[in-house]
Amino acid sequence: MDQGLSIAISGLNASMAEIDAATQNIANSQTPGYVTESASLAALPGGGTPDVGSGVQVTSIAQANDLLLSANNLQAQGTLSNIGALQQVLTGIQDVFPLGQNSSASTTQSANTSIAGQLSNFWSAWDSIAQDPSSLAPRTQIVDMAQGLATSLNEASTQLGQLATNTASELGSNVGQANSLLAQVASLNQSIVTANSGGSGARSLNDQLQNALGQLASLAGVNVTMQENGTAQVTIGGVTLVQGSTADTLKVQAIPPTSSSSSSSTPSSPPLGVYAYPTPADAANSTDGALVSVTSGTIAGQLTGLNVTIPQYEASLNTVASDLATTVNNQLAQGFSYGGSPPSAGGPLFTATGSSTTTVTASNISVSAVIAGNPQMIAASGSQAQDLGSTLGAGTVSTAETLTVSQPGVATSATLTTTPGESLTAIAAGLNSQFASNGLSVMASVVNSGTQLSLTNIGNPGSTGFMVTSTISSGTSGGTGLGGPTPGTAQAFTGSPIGPNDASNAQAMAELGTVSTGPDLAYQNLVQGIGADTQNANSQLASQTSVASQAQQALQAVSGVNENTQLTDLMQYQASYQASAKVVSVIDQTIQSLLAAV
Repeated sequence: MDQGLSIAISGLNASMAEIDAATQNIANSQTPGYVTESASLAALPGGGTPDVGSGVQVTSIAQANDLLLSANNLQAQGTLSNIGALQQVLTGIQDVFPLGQNSSASTTQSANTSIAGQLSNFWSAWDSIAQDPSSLAPRTQIVDMAQGLATSLNEASTQLGQLATNTASELGSNVGQANSLLAQVASLNQSIVTANSGGSGARSLNDQLQNALGQLASLAGVNVTMQENGTAQVTIGGVTLVQGSTADTLKVQAIPPTSSSSSSSTPSSPPLGVYAYPTPADAANSTDGALVSVTSGTIAGQLTGLNVTIPQYEASLNTVASDLATTVNNQLAQGFSYGGSPPSAGGPLFTATGSSTTTVTASNISVSAVIAGNPQMIAASGSQAQDLGSTLGAGTVSTAETLTVSQPGVATSATLTTTPGESLTAIAAGLNSQFASNGLSVMASVVNSGTQLSLTNIGNPGSTGFMVTSTISSGTSGGTGLGGPTPGTAQAFTGSPIGPNDASNAQAMAELGTVSTGPDLAYQNLVQGIGADTQNANSQLASQTSVASQAQQALQAVSGVNENTQLTDLMQYQASYQASAKVVSVIDQTIQSLLAAV
């Protein structure tokens, strides 16, 4: 009887342990990192009756761990976080270059909706100058559009810089969180050893450990090796960060150039890396740090974004700005401007400001202050002056001649007497001096390799704006090649369709919008590159999301809590408890009956 009662009581205890484990599982079904527990039972040998044991005992409360599935899940979650972080950076870059971008920082900007649209409208606007080269309005419009383009490029560069700043800030926060988790793992390792040595068990500590390791995997793609004593060894890229109760400290810092790097190949902004230091003090002083190769997790994705992706598109945007400045300025250099006296070779429209270098980038591109202040300085003309006279082979005066130039509405006139052998360059300089001192809006210059003297009306280009009188002392004509004016007779001069009214350079500028190279192609390549990279990241993210979900489900199926299963088991344990209790009741009744019969 005593043995039977003892066996029944052991059954009660075993069933109660199973009920407690199931109840614990149900209560923690939503607890992060919790691993399903179950009571491990074993038959007790021996006993007073031959071949009959002593009942059942609870050997342990076991957790349903699967190291392989756990490792696969950590790797899958780290890869997913890596792709997700990089995809977030690409989305931020894509937001900088939307299809309908409005820039409001400059009130002088034309109403264009994107950099691509601004470029298209910019080239088309040069047609307006070509059609009406003497009008100020189309030239002002060109300046406005140029300022709009410069502003849009400045803003895009600023936004990329801000994206890099924000990403770096998030990276620093994530590394700080990783340090907290590493310290937590080390502390849990110590607590697990203490709990196991004291015989109290460390199941709840192990749950906390698994939760911390899962968060670390998402942040930095850690590799975890479980030790025989229940502690976890944590490594990243072969660098051990947690060993027992000791944890290293991570720090983000610039990676110094290698000794083989030349100054010309060293980037102005060195890439960032994550370094491991033995203590926080070492990290603060950057002493004894080891570069950690982080290839997974959110931190890896952010490092790729900062070191590769954002600089790549900053460089592409700088190419757009540089190509725009080079294309426009080179074409303007082939023309002439009539915003001053005398006309001059075309100056640049785009310049670099706020920089010690002349290199134009997206951050420093701006419109020339000279042209912005006087749009007539735009070199729309393809010729330096209105042509007057015939070509002289020698380029010098053969006969003395007196030239008199006058303009309607101007009281004075300019007179210059030439001498045989005098160069056309000297004559042009003498005339310009006379024009300036007498208030005439006329300019003399030497063209066609110094063989032709040209006069230009810079006050009212292309009109009958001045009179020329040629007097030759010897009675012959053509001393300077001014074959048009009759000696001794003042004649009105009507400009030919070249010079200030020759807008061939503006027309050439307008046609640059259709070429297959230049800023338009550079910007098209930039936008297409962003689209392709973002689409690829989205595709990878969708694929890895499925992989990570499957890995998590596989682990959950083994170590997670299935409430339906636990409820079913709970009913079975309850029935077992009731059966053992019934045995106790039967034995008790039997004992009472025997006592009554004595």
